[in-house]
Amino acid sequence: MADRIAYRKLPGHRRGFVRGSSVWLGPDHLLLVRSLRFREEYKRYYFRDIQALVVAKKPRFHLSTRAAAIGAVIGLILSPFVFSQAIPNGGYIAAGVCAALIIAWSYVSAAHSCTCRIYTAVSRDELPSVYRTWVARRFLAAVTPAIAATQGTMEQAAEGAAAVEAMPRQEPAAREKRRRHAYGYYVLLAALFAQAGQHWLTLAYSVLWTSRVSSVLPILAMGAAIAVMVEYHWKIVSSLQYKMAVTALVATGLTYYAALVGLRTIATVRSAATKQIVTYDPDIRLAHQIELGVALTLGVAGVAVLLADRKAGGEPETGVV
Repeated sequence: MADRIAYRKLPGHRRGFVRGSSVWLGPDHLLLVRSLRFREEYKRYYFRDIQALVVAKKPRFHLSTRAAAIGAVIGLILSPFVFSQAIPNGGYIAAGVCAALIIAWSYVSAAHSCTCRIYTAVSRDELPSVYRTWVARRFLAAVTPAIAATQGTMEQAAEGAAAVEAMPRQEPAAREKRRRHAYGYYVLLAALFAQAGQHWLTLAYSVLWTSRVSSVLPILAMGAAIAVMVEYHWKIVSSLQYKMAVTALVATGLTYYAALVGLRTIATVRSAATKQIVTYDPDIRLAHQIELGVALTLGVAGVAVLLADRKAGGEPETGVV
């Protein structure tokens, strides 16, 4: 086992339905990994042989498995808005959310995508895992010092001045200043605690909430979670906050979906079994209790992540191949 080489995963990972790709940093070379489901191909590029890394701005309409999974979860979350009559204009709300997501994906794919090629004396290969501009900036920042330490100097080429201007390097001070203006995570925390307060008032004082008001807070929380996920790809928030946003998105969506659809389904089954009209009012209190616990737990955990983020360092992912 002593002859194994320790690799550090570089920014960027293409997750396709059939194909995948990633690049790993070794002690004296880059390792390109291409996967085709049950088959993997490896290719090494030694630092001394690399002549140029070329990044060019280009539209890349790639749909990853992670994006598809997020879309499926959002589809499950939005289905009650379409089929439930208790939500006024639910179909329009669902259509608006879907349209906003498609527009955001199209904008990122068209305006913030790129290609990255690596040149040696005998090859010219594309790195499929580097297909977004913010990933390209992080990739070059991680790779350039290692190559420069081997070669002494390395000239980085770019196909056109527009591509260079579109991807300016960010100094640590500017990055830290940008991090302070990340409001998506704070909106997420506010929405979670507001949800907990809403359910507590409903349980303690029987405060009546219209369907529109009770639908706004979960939508706001899910929208803020998606915003945090976008901010993570822009290097505005940390990986801890990103994981918290994904957890909040899934948990809020599932509990909200269960509250709208699950209770109605239970009432329908009971009504069919007893051949009587059965309401699901007794179960609504349990649903409020569950949603209160989920929202409060997520809110407290989100605050803990926010406090721990100052001490957590963004250490790179490591692995052994």
